[in-house]
Amino acid sequence: MASYAAENVTIEADNVDSSDQNFYHATGNVKVFQGERTLTADDLLYYKDKGYMEATGNVRMTEADETVDCQRMEYDTQTETGKFYQADAFVQPYNWFTADEVHKTGKNSYKLFDTTFTTCSGDDPAWSLSASSAKIDVGGYFSAFNVAGWAKSVPVFYSPYIIYPIKSERETGFLVPKLGYSSTMGAFIQPKFFYNIDVDKDTTVAATFSQNENTLYANEFRMKPSTDSTIYNYFEYVAKDRKSPSEETQVSGPDRESGRFFIYNKSNIAITDSLRLKIDLEAVSDYSYQDDYEDYSIAQNYDNEDETYYNSVQLLYDTKYSDLTLKYNDIMSYTITSTYLKEHTYLRPSLSAEKDISFAPVNVRYYAAHDEVRNTKFIYNYSTDTNEHKKLDYTRDHATLMFYKPIPVYIGTFTPSVKGYYTRWYDFDSNYELEMPETDKHSGMAYLDVDNDSITRQMYTIDYSFAFAEIFKNYGGFRHSIYNTLRYVQTPDVDQTNLFDYIDQDIIEETRNYSYSLKNYFKAPDWMLKLENVQGYEMTRQDHRYEPLVTKIELYTTKGFYSYFEHEYNYYEKDADFLLTRLSLSAGKFIVSGKFAYDKETSDDKNTTIQGTITYTTPKYDLSYSRTSSGWNNKLSWKAESSVDDSVNLLYKSECWEAGISYKRKTEIKDVSVSNESDVEHIVMLTLGLRGLGKYTSSVYTATTTENGDNDE
Repeated sequence: MASYAAENVTIEADNVDSSDQNFYHATGNVKVFQGERTLTADDLLYYKDKGYMEATGNVRMTEADETVDCQRMEYDTQTETGKFYQADAFVQPYNWFTADEVHKTGKNSYKLFDTTFTTCSGDDPAWSLSASSAKIDVGGYFSAFNVAGWAKSVPVFYSPYIIYPIKSERETGFLVPKLGYSSTMGAFIQPKFFYNIDVDKDTTVAATFSQNENTLYANEFRMKPSTDSTIYNYFEYVAKDRKSPSEETQVSGPDRESGRFFIYNKSNIAITDSLRLKIDLEAVSDYSYQDDYEDYSIAQNYDNEDETYYNSVQLLYDTKYSDLTLKYNDIMSYTITSTYLKEHTYLRPSLSAEKDISFAPVNVRYYAAHDEVRNTKFIYNYSTDTNEHKKLDYTRDHATLMFYKPIPVYIGTFTPSVKGYYTRWYDFDSNYELEMPETDKHSGMAYLDVDNDSITRQMYTIDYSFAFAEIFKNYGGFRHSIYNTLRYVQTPDVDQTNLFDYIDQDIIEETRNYSYSLKNYFKAPDWMLKLENVQGYEMTRQDHRYEPLVTKIELYTTKGFYSYFEHEYNYYEKDADFLLTRLSLSAGKFIVSGKFAYDKETSDDKNTTIQGTITYTTPKYDLSYSRTSSGWNNKLSWKAESSVDDSVNLLYKSECWEAGISYKRKTEIKDVSVSNESDVEHIVMLTLGLRGLGKYTSSVYTATTTENGDNDE
């Protein structure tokens, strides 16, 4: 083997001939090294003065994440450009190209002629694109002219031009549009445009054009101005009249307004080290907006099932002794049963101060706020075709002061605390006659004082807790730990009948409660079990003093089994006040999961949910079926039928592509007393994913039918 160094080019081969130390002819196992670039071939001609080389026979050039195989190559080592004939190229992570000719036009750029592209390995790819010419900018784009798409050897589409990113950085451009059909929208298409404004901000604009509806516009804006600040804003708008529940029965209702919208903002902005702005907004124009348009939203991570919309804007200033907050809070809720209720509670910009001071001999936690509150209600009665508007304004001053101190002792930690409350309501303004509470003086430290234009309340809470230190024992295969906690909480009785209850701590319930909790932890290398029981005893009641027994059990193993059980048993009702259980099991190719939830105290019209899913998964296919049933029960029952959702999903998976079809059937029993019909929505969704190009899922067909409550169809 001979080795020669020519400037920054090193040649190794079985045989190297050179007549004048300028021209080299290398044959047999030729290797050429230039920086990070490596060339192998059977035969090489190299002109040192020109920096030019020709290689033939099993030519391969490798550099960083790029590899080119060809039969013949012409290359300029000075400009790092050249031509490759009958070439196969690979660009990380999974981009394969073939071409009759490849022209390397720069360090990271290529032109290809009569080329094919795919992200599938092998000689017979599942899908590919062919083009008369193309251009590759590594870390940039693949663009091509006269492009045909192929599934195996079958042509499936043609485009005169395409451009495709082969880089990880964000870039301005059109995203894959969503299209489909629904019984309400008709045929629709939703093109989306992504604009990379700067390294710390971008935006997406979308418009849903449909056959039956006005155009729905959407805009999503994201920004990260610093490591501890994020801004996210989403907005939708459609030029239509806002919906009123009176449409259900063709009777008069609220005045119609034009323009339907949805606003969602979740931002946390550090203005300085001590000053921060927090924004949480969610608002809709009318009660039916989410039902009508949620399937076309491009908002990230938004879900709202209870028809309640919370809005909060807070400017926070942190100091050593006080955290000051200038705040605006707004809550909008919609409830539809035999009546329609739209309730709106908001706090005009108000100021609060709070702090937890733990560096003093005794820990201190305080809170003080001045709130100006407005509550409005619109109530529409279906049966009588009447409506009512209610409005109440008032001002509230509220303060709490708490002293507490954890005291370690030999067998545990004792934590006593006392918390005092002072609240004053005044400046009432209402369009209906207020029913004021009666003065109920309990003691000098706990009382309610009422006069013509103000209400004053003074209360306190005493809290003693003792947490025993861990008791444990190590067995052969696991460790068992026990934690015990005793607690007593007392708040005196003050009659707060007819007192307002619109914002936090308007009502403070009386209590004299003893509780005991016992926690057991079992931990082994391949499993863990947690057991917890909490029993409370409420002294303020004449009877039924035992609180529901709370039991929590959680078990998971490394073999794929997980279960969670939480139960609140009411001794006197002989039934559950609350039950939540989850279960998942992986066994071979099957995954089974289930959930049951019941909450007697829920204010929603669905206090019971049953959900089950079974999935069969293989390297090639995923098949799953799920059913979710929800409704209202007065007592714990395994039956909940006001809403039933069924879903069947089939997904085929390949090395470089996947395709699936889903069918969903949603049944919703109408809540209003004027109808016993059910709306049944049928949705067909298709999924197509190409490795490197992304995954696309869209509803291609949606239809809504009506079922009578007395008949099946």
